[in-house]
Amino acid sequence: MTPRRRRSVGGRGRRAQRNEAARLTDQLIAEGFSKKQVGEILGRNPSLVSQFFTKNKGASFVEALRAVVQEGPGRRPARYGEPEGPGRGTCAAAPEP
Repeated sequence: MTPRRRRSVGGRGRRAQRNEAARLTDQLIAEGFSKKQVGEILGRNPSLVSQFFTKNKGASFVEALRAVVQEGPGRRPARYGEPEGPGRGTCAAAPEP
């Protein structure tokens, strides 16, 4: 079998081919987050975040990543899907009746 021909990139590069999850993660990394922190925000293993870039995974996390990007710099929710605000759904300090 003959070797495959290399694809002509035509100036677009690998970055232009990235999926939505990888682009949103890039924005968070540009704001100072690490891939590990993005994984913690999503409540997933950080190795999954790396697969956004290498295996085009992460379509189910696009909505969550958009929410984090829209929060803006300096504020990060504990995890996607958890209630926000004081207490965050825990009852460790709740008074007994």
